[in-house]
Amino acid sequence: MYQIESADSLTDIGSQGLQWVIRESDCASKGTNAEWMDVGDSQWIPRILPPRFQPMRFYRVTKVKQATLTPPPTVTLQLDQSNLVSGFIYATMNLSYADTNQQMSSVKLFVDGQEIYTTTDESSSTYINSSEWPNGQHEIYAVATTVDTGETLPDSDDETATNAANFAIAVSDSQFATFSKYISEFFVSTPFFDPANGQTQEIVATFPEDTCWNLYVLDYNFNPVREFSGQSSTLYAAWDGTDGNDNQSSDSFYDYYIQARPSQFGCPPAAFSMSSTTMSSAISANSETTSAPSQGRPARIQFNKLSGIDENVSIPSLNPTLPPAEETAATANTDPDYYVTHSFVPIYNVKQPGRYQWLPLPGMDFGKSDGSSPLMWMGLYGCYSLRDQDFIDMWTKFELPFPPNLRLLLGSEEGIFIHPVFGIRFADDLNTMTIVDAWCDAAGYADKQTAKSLKWRFLMGTRHMTYAYRDDSQGGSWKTSQDSIWNWSNDISYDWYDVSFQSVQVYP
Repeated sequence: MYQIESADSLTDIGSQGLQWVIRESDCASKGTNAEWMDVGDSQWIPRILPPRFQPMRFYRVTKVKQATLTPPPTVTLQLDQSNLVSGFIYATMNLSYADTNQQMSSVKLFVDGQEIYTTTDESSSTYINSSEWPNGQHEIYAVATTVDTGETLPDSDDETATNAANFAIAVSDSQFATFSKYISEFFVSTPFFDPANGQTQEIVATFPEDTCWNLYVLDYNFNPVREFSGQSSTLYAAWDGTDGNDNQSSDSFYDYYIQARPSQFGCPPAAFSMSSTTMSSAISANSETTSAPSQGRPARIQFNKLSGIDENVSIPSLNPTLPPAEETAATANTDPDYYVTHSFVPIYNVKQPGRYQWLPLPGMDFGKSDGSSPLMWMGLYGCYSLRDQDFIDMWTKFELPFPPNLRLLLGSEEGIFIHPVFGIRFADDLNTMTIVDAWCDAAGYADKQTAKSLKWRFLMGTRHMTYAYRDDSQGGSWKTSQDSIWNWSNDISYDWYDVSFQSVQVYP
């Protein structure tokens, strides 16, 4: 296994400067060699453009892992066609475990070293758009990863060594397919486009001869937004996000369609046609985002003094006629009646292997106390991180599990199982679900994968995921439990009474 890093400069000049960015942490070899293709990274800030749009880049490769005696799974790959592919080619992957202790982590599909698809299912099929690749022969293969896991926290620190996850990785036999398309190397510089941040979307394609082409930009409802046209053997268009009337489009995913024919037959007028047989598309999601709302200074929520964390206290008033200064004096934060039970979050102590530092949940710093922090949501994927009995005790004593700037805190009622599939599922779900639903669905799916191990199937018991949120009974019109990464409202309550708690059973 190899780790690949890149930098766009070997000096302090450049968008990254001399900063090595990990691009692939687990690049699997296929026996005697390994391969990896760089197509940029739109998630990195600042985003890493594909090499064709940013030609200077430096790489370094490090061997990070070696095969052990852990038995690997078996992964097979089948293609529905392999010769002169002119459209979509479908790939089917199947995984079988080496023993009953293995659990699914992921199966990834690669074309010439570029990862194009990831799944958490033992059997799945997906397609490859041959228009996105150069004509000629291509190597296609799958990489499967399994893991044996235990509880996140052992019964004692003496058991830490036995709590480690054992990974096993397998690579399928390579399959070869020959692509033959009139429109090839169809590529966009970034899947998600935000013109408000000064981004420019670049679209390229290649033709086998001099060609008349039209490029159409479509929104998520397949409405035309912008057209480009030209005549050459290659297509290049730089879109600044404006429509035909110079109005700026919103940040979103867009689809891009090309209509092309050899110039020897004459160039057609630029007119939108979805029925052309020479049209190809780059598939993208159809979600839109809303800009982050500005938040005013919240009221009536402050931290108490707890475990050596000294904060200025402003106790919410139970009696509106009592002056705030007198009430604070009457309920000093040193009063034993205001001690609360709460969760502790373990932070592994690297200087003392096998030991942890324990941070109290109400004392954790999630951002500025005046509410100006951009952090809005936080998830604690750890055992007993947010329990009902602790929340009730804090709430009744005017203590809260999160500071004013947070809208939502996610946690767990019982022990959780650290399983690699959780992160993949959670990230996928966030595209289509609320944050709360994505959290619960991913945890339930991870528990089902863990239950495939006979070691844990009969010991897991019932599992619940939890969340604290802001209700709207005292103010505002929006419950933060409805938040998604695409949509939320600024009209929320900052009243202490409106901080609520929910527990959701996710397994069995």
